[in-house]
Amino acid sequence: MLELPDFNDLSAEQDDVLDLPLDASVIVTGPPGTGKTIIAIWRANMLHKARRPTLLLMYGKLLSTYTGAAVKELDVDSLVSTYHSWFPTFYKQAYGQAPPKVDRWTYDWNACKEKMMKSPVPKMLQRHIIVDEGQDMPKDFYLMLRMVSRSMTILADENQRITDDQSTIAEITAASGVKEVRTLTRNFRNTRPIAEFAAQFYVGLSSGIPELPAESRAGERPVLQGHKDLAETVRQIISYESTFRDHTIGVLVPQVRLLKSLYNRLSIKAKKPVQAYVSEKQNGGLPNLDFAKPGIKLVTWASAKGLEFDTVFLPELQTVKGDPKSEELRMKMYVLSSRAKQRLFLSYSGEGTPLFVDSLPLNLLEDRR
Repeated sequence: MLELPDFNDLSAEQDDVLDLPLDASVIVTGPPGTGKTIIAIWRANMLHKARRPTLLLMYGKLLSTYTGAAVKELDVDSLVSTYHSWFPTFYKQAYGQAPPKVDRWTYDWNACKEKMMKSPVPKMLQRHIIVDEGQDMPKDFYLMLRMVSRSMTILADENQRITDDQSTIAEITAASGVKEVRTLTRNFRNTRPIAEFAAQFYVGLSSGIPELPAESRAGERPVLQGHKDLAETVRQIISYESTFRDHTIGVLVPQVRLLKSLYNRLSIKAKKPVQAYVSEKQNGGLPNLDFAKPGIKLVTWASAKGLEFDTVFLPELQTVKGDPKSEELRMKMYVLSSRAKQRLFLSYSGEGTPLFVDSLPLNLLEDRR
């Protein structure tokens, strides 16, 4: 569950963003843990209190669920929608038909833009739009957004892009027309050892790397383990859950197949109900995540962005494919390792050491193999 700080406890960098005029448009960049989602929620609250028509847009359902308690606390839950839900609804309200598509999953943004140029969106449908995890939206989306918004607040980190159709800061700036850019640098989430480990996967893009936490936020090094098989991995996670019963424990895996296998094994032995998230079409009866409760929560790599857990497990690393030094895989590891607030465990199973594991910064790990 996202913990929302009091307005008076926000950092100077965060205050700097929230002090901007309500009609101003701004792009807020910053690495994991710097409070971009906090800014999004407080900005929505300020606009709502000023009686400005507002929309807080998130890319997917899971991030919306994760922030649920925080947006409800500030009475802006009615303003939240997901990209996949809002756009087709909005377009149909404006034009009486579904937005055109080039295929089942992709909108025809050129056709949408031409329609809006010929028939501008009615004023009553225009909103002050806040976009969280803005790098997840395709760049053409922002060409459309500048035609339908009263202002835009876009929060993004291009170092957290994990698919090809996501956007860089330069692409967002060019498409949205927003020239004001503010940067957050202070890491509020990770212990220093976890932050140092995550920093090794930074690919050097302009949204930057966070300042390392103070020495006073010391913690244990991330742990690397080699297991005989998946059953041993399950025993480790169950043992940890039994000891740390008040922790939220994120088990982040690369494939849905592995998620379901772990869910079946963990559910038999866990003290608390195990929860899991995959897309609705792949769900197969898995229980929804409740971030307000401790316990084990299974999430795929593709859905982990924007979330945080007290403890994170990254198991079965021998299944990771691709060049360990590739920008794509490094960005994935940057996202995944920075989900952990207090403890981080990495493991693989089977014979031999996977190439991917050999590529890790072993000097920053507690190697328990």
